[in-house]
Amino acid sequence: INSGGVALTTPRIMVYEKQNAAFASTTNYWTGIYDLTGWSYSGTGTNTTTSVTVPNGTTATVRKLQATAANYYAYLSLSSYLAQNATWTFSTYVQPIGSVTQTKIVLPGTLFADSSGSARTATFTMTGSGSYSYTSVSSNDQAVVGIQKVSNNWYRIWFTAKITAAAPTGNIQMLSSLASAGADGILTYGMQAEKSAFPTTLMNGTRAPTILKANVELKVAN
Repeated sequence: INSGGVALTTPRIMVYEKQNAAFASTTNYWTGIYDLTGWSYSGTGTNTTTSVTVPNGTTATVRKLQATAANYYAYLSLSSYLAQNATWTFSTYVQPIGSVTQTKIVLPGTLFADSSGSARTATFTMTGSGSYSYTSVSSNDQAVVGIQKVSNNWYRIWFTAKITAAAPTGNIQMLSSLASAGADGILTYGMQAEKSAFPTTLMNGTRAPTILKANVELKVAN
């Protein structure tokens, strides 16, 4: 209180810190990620390239898969990268064609240490906002499966699991499909295999550590 009897207040400075997500260095261990150049195929079916509008709104060359028998899939070896007790996420963008509504990601049992030897199969349904089904084989897998509908009728699908085999081998079956008729099938774009517990933004090669945005605001309050 001053000499005139007026109460004095001391201004207080309050600091609010705003930060957006920061990403550590991350690598996509697969190559040919956009149109599957260099990939191999197993089963009975055909694969061709075509030019379409991709999720980001641009036009790009993608791969079209048409299965004429069940379990036709694309694969690219990862055996030189996989290590015991590492968590991996395998993801891609897919677009259904015609009557085809489902596809799968299958992780071979040789990636896991349990005695069952069972493959881990995630089935994705590409209708509406998308859905999936997965039956757990072992809680040690720490498996997480997801699907998200994005723009231009594309869906992003992913399968996260902890690799527990001491010497993991085998091929990750991407987009294992049921038989399709005529021109029906699926389009795929943006294959990604990364050491991560969730799918990150699509990248080709290695993404350096990134802080998207950080700022500090100072506010004065009485």
